[in-house]
Amino acid sequence: MELAFPIRRGRSLAAVLAAVLAFAGTAAYGAGSSLESSPRVAEIGAMADPLPLPVLIEASLLGSGVDPARLSSYAARIDELIAGASDSVAPARRKGGDAAAGAALLDFLHSRVFRAYYESATTLDGVLDSGRYNCVSSALLYIIASRALGLEVSGSRTIDHALVVLRADGRDIDVETTNPYGFDPGARKEFTDSFGRATGFAYVAPGAYSKRKALSDRGLIGLVFSNRASLLERRGQYAEALALGVDYRALCRDEDSRAFLADRVNNMVADLSSRGDYRGAEDLAARAAAAMPEEASLAALADLALEGLAAALASRGDYEGARLAVLARSGSASPEAARRALAAAYDAELVAAANGLPFAEAVRTLDRIAASGLTSSSRYAQAIAAVYGREAARIGQAGDYLAAAAVADAGAAMAPGDGSLARTAAAMRRNFVVVSHNAFAALYNSGDYAGARDLIRKALESAPGDEKLLSDLAAAIAAEPSLPR
Repeated sequence: MELAFPIRRGRSLAAVLAAVLAFAGTAAYGAGSSLESSPRVAEIGAMADPLPLPVLIEASLLGSGVDPARLSSYAARIDELIAGASDSVAPARRKGGDAAAGAALLDFLHSRVFRAYYESATTLDGVLDSGRYNCVSSALLYIIASRALGLEVSGSRTIDHALVVLRADGRDIDVETTNPYGFDPGARKEFTDSFGRATGFAYVAPGAYSKRKALSDRGLIGLVFSNRASLLERRGQYAEALALGVDYRALCRDEDSRAFLADRVNNMVADLSSRGDYRGAEDLAARAAAAMPEEASLAALADLALEGLAAALASRGDYEGARLAVLARSGSASPEAARRALAAAYDAELVAAANGLPFAEAVRTLDRIAASGLTSSSRYAQAIAAVYGREAARIGQAGDYLAAAAVADAGAAMAPGDGSLARTAAAMRRNFVVVSHNAFAALYNSGDYAGARDLIRKALESAPGDEKLLSDLAAAIAAEPSLPR
């Protein structure tokens, strides 16, 4: 049976791909904002599987990061490679059918292209340029070549591995493309000399494929996107990884790509936050949540990012900016998150006012915050205690203990749950009594009993019933019985 090689009839792969590109345009790959996919990748994502061979090649190269201007040159190299494979595989196919052709193709690729296995060598252009490959890139090239040779192949994956399945001779045959002896793992393969005599054999154990699942063409190319993105994140290039996650999602449109993109958004938001770019983190999280409303984790992430932005602005003293940021997202953020963010901003302003503003301004600020309804009564009471306590201490240090006590009493009336101001007022009154007693004692000891009596009587007007002052008054009268009482 002659080897069918339909792709070589008429235009070459390079010519077909050039026509596809001319139709699609030449917009830069990954152009647009970080959440906009490449238009061409999105177009391919809407196509049914299996992809036409020129599109499969184009998508594989785009997924590998090849600039659109260089796609045709790589397609020409693949075209040339397939021509060589056709000449090499044809005798085996005539002799043993599609299974023999599949085995011969694996031999050809390992002898002509695959040079060394590298875990990170996930791109198709990387295989062609350096010969370095991993399971994804080698599977891609094997599938492309197989399709060009008329073989029926598809991708398959386990948790951490990709392979190819060849449909031949009425059965599915696994192809471990990373191994030169990986055709139909578990089967004994004999080596023969030029006379057909067996000289040895090779055996590759089959993998543990109990949890394998089929991979579409787009799904296999999606692994290139995801592997590249993961490598970029290891180097801290989160924006570039996010762009690949967006294209992966646009190409595959499945649960794996959805979850992968959500993780990329999460990682970039975390990176932006760690760099202090809370506004950028919040903006990205909000746009991602709007673009993927079905992804609940992104809505939660956007809420957290909004709270982080509000807290960051408030920590810098931009309380109005924090409130405006929350109000700007009031239509998209959850009510609970918006309330928490506003409450955090108000609380930061409350603390700053209590600890640093002049007395009158601090009181006005606390009243305004209390009127918002976004601070608890206990938190408000703590702030009132701090503001009035600080003012009472200032006045007391100037020696006006009764005025200090009056301020403390006023604060205690506003924050009845806090006992510190009542204690401050009592302490200031004690200080007044002590000062009055000391002044009395100086007059008394100098023999000025009338002056001592008058001083104590005046003090008792401000502290009526104080036992210490009444005792002093009695002592002054007793020392000079002739004094009017």
